[in-house]
Amino acid sequence: MLTLEQAQTHLDQSTQLIEQGKYTEAMELLEQAAPIFEIAEKWEEYVQCLNKQSECFRHSGKYSGGIEKAEKALQICLERWGENNVDTAMCYHNLGNCNYYKGDHAQAIAYHQQALTIRLATIGEQHPDIASSYNNLGACNYYKGDYTQAIAYYQQALTIQLATVGEQHPLTADSYNNLGICYDEKGDYNQAITYYQQALNIQLATIGEQHPGIVASYHNLGGCYMSEGNHTRAIVYYQQALTIQLATIGEQHLDTASIYHNLGLCYYKKGDYTQAIAYYQQALTICLAIIGEHHLDTAINYHSLGLCYYDKGDYTQAIGYLQQALTIQLATVDEQCSTIACNYQNLGECYYSQSEYLTALHYHQQTLQSLALDVSNEDYYPLPKLAGYNSAVQLLATLPAKATTLTALYHQTQNPQDLTAALAHYQCADALIDQMRQSYKTEGSKLLLAEKGKTNVYDAGLAALFDYQLAVKTNTAIILPYLISTKLWATNSPTAPLI
Repeated sequence: MLTLEQAQTHLDQSTQLIEQGKYTEAMELLEQAAPIFEIAEKWEEYVQCLNKQSECFRHSGKYSGGIEKAEKALQICLERWGENNVDTAMCYHNLGNCNYYKGDHAQAIAYHQQALTIRLATIGEQHPDIASSYNNLGACNYYKGDYTQAIAYYQQALTIQLATVGEQHPLTADSYNNLGICYDEKGDYNQAITYYQQALNIQLATIGEQHPGIVASYHNLGGCYMSEGNHTRAIVYYQQALTIQLATIGEQHLDTASIYHNLGLCYYKKGDYTQAIAYYQQALTICLAIIGEHHLDTAINYHSLGLCYYDKGDYTQAIGYLQQALTIQLATVDEQCSTIACNYQNLGECYYSQSEYLTALHYHQQTLQSLALDVSNEDYYPLPKLAGYNSAVQLLATLPAKATTLTALYHQTQNPQDLTAALAHYQCADALIDQMRQSYKTEGSKLLLAEKGKTNVYDAGLAALFDYQLAVKTNTAIILPYLISTKLWATNSPTAPLI
């Protein structure tokens, strides 16, 4: 049995091992030290052991074990020191992190708010732990799709970190990474890459290449280059992330599954569906083993498999996977979520490809509702208001997809109201592009946005306008009430609205 002095040495060494990402070795020391402190009634040290064990469990993907340790620590803290204590705050912090990774973001926010309140009352604003709380609240809001609120929290965290630990610190790198993720989701990829590169440079200088903490920077850079369409460069970054991840954490971890998934996505974008499916299946196998069927990460892999089979032309298999994903998502997150919106849209595209246009329109309406827009389930013609949506990137994919479906429905039914609505939705997409462009910080991101808009919005809108002109020639009685706004395509070149 260890002496108290030896137990304290184990506790100190575990802290260093956690910082190095060696969670298994840290856990071994903590398991030996914890009972010594408990027997000796050294409650402060015992609570620290429990909280560090919770952190190790979380990093290893064992979230239930992390919650159990944090709850045990919290019970001791509340009984002995009450609510306003830094160790109590750490218990709430760990409970928030474990619940976040389990997918219970509402519970995670509640715990992180409790941790922040205690920390502000006990250690004040200018402290790295306060920055950590702001970072965690930012992550929760990011996952809800509220990128503006997430950026606000991440900026608060960064300001504190620069003032307390300085630029060259892993925590500062984490904040740059998190800001990059938000701008990535907003579609401002150049700004995101700038933040990711700042994070990576700091990490290489402070923790070195062979550390699990650096995986996120390589992974995020890969994601940005994939979004820009540079799939070859994205694969290079993802492979770097995977190599480090396998060497430091191993195969059976959700972060490993995430890298496999994104490698699959790169090959999917390159049109190599066989390789993509192989990576997706690897990711799915890990997710099912660690978190089971009913988790968002599992749903993401079902969704991606559905897209592969869609592009292979196997619509029955595609719809099956997409429906599996949707069932899990609806059971685990709020329906007004960009992730669910993406799934609805893809289901709509499956039915579009089978010429089932009314069913496709139903799913496009569901997509708009999941983007927090007030639209009818049955009336497909009115435009959504461009305010209050939770993902501009997803909305920009949805509006032209719906317009294309309405155009196809017009060719099937010859109902001019379908063509009218199609033109109006293309115009609405053009207005959204203008909104997004004004919110971007870099010219490169604005140009990329214009390139994406050209084919899906301007070229497709021109094709619908030609259909209208033909319809007018053959039936002069047609009245299209939205046409005044569609003169954009008659007077401007498709690439005119750039910067």
